[in-house]
Amino acid sequence: MPIGENVKHVTAAIKEPSYLPINKIYLIHSPDNSEFPLKQIAVDLKKDLEKIGHTVILRELSATGAFEMHPILDEITKIERKEHGDDPNPLNDIVVNVTGGTNIMAVASMWAAGSLKLDSYYILREDKNPGLKSYLVPIATPKYNRFSVSANNPDHQQILDVLSKQTFDWEGIPETSKEPVEVNQSIKNSDWNAKETRKGVATLKDLKEIIETKYKVSKQTTRNRLDQMEADGLVSIKHNVPKHSVKGGVEYPRHEYFIDQKEPLVSITAMGKSALLGYKPTK
Repeated sequence: MPIGENVKHVTAAIKEPSYLPINKIYLIHSPDNSEFPLKQIAVDLKKDLEKIGHTVILRELSATGAFEMHPILDEITKIERKEHGDDPNPLNDIVVNVTGGTNIMAVASMWAAGSLKLDSYYILREDKNPGLKSYLVPIATPKYNRFSVSANNPDHQQILDVLSKQTFDWEGIPETSKEPVEVNQSIKNSDWNAKETRKGVATLKDLKEIIETKYKVSKQTTRNRLDQMEADGLVSIKHNVPKHSVKGGVEYPRHEYFIDQKEPLVSITAMGKSALLGYKPTK
């Protein structure tokens, strides 16, 4: 259960008969911050639940983890693997409460439930819905079987492992320049204005060459695999490569900044990062 400041949904959930008996409760929480003692709230809740006989395990996120997809995906994936191991046909005994925490925590929890083929539910607020027989609303989470297969495909994991180690550097568009600068509308409308280094990002050309050199896999085979991985949510492929070219003579250079819409850029997604949990690359 991801939790935040308000933890009433947890106590409401454990009273519901739908998923009894409860053998273990995992609470995914943030650290304390200047606004809320979120870790202390989780610790206190753990103590309260243990007093009434529950086994409770805390999983703490980083300071920004509640506002990013992959930390939540990673934690739920780790929990599922710890409980189910490598069992190809595990019991349907893990349920994800998507009620608490930030909006991103809720979205990531639903994604995780779908990709891991787990049930999930939402707890309605009693003060907003008085008199209901049950406050638990089961969510028909789509079971992303194709994602599950793709994420555990060793060929796909191999590509993800290589991609996760790549970085893409962009020099940025200068605010001032002694020489003429032309900034194309394509890059003005993009998110490539400032200087930055992005991790887990590479041009398709570079990625295919690295994999061919390291693993002797043809460029066409890698491209075919990437197309499937994109369809399954493991990578993003966009024609979105920022470029800087210099035109004109030596005495009168003109700098142009634009998006190369012919060259694909491959980025690992949050789901792709989670697919690498426990992966051991071959030499």
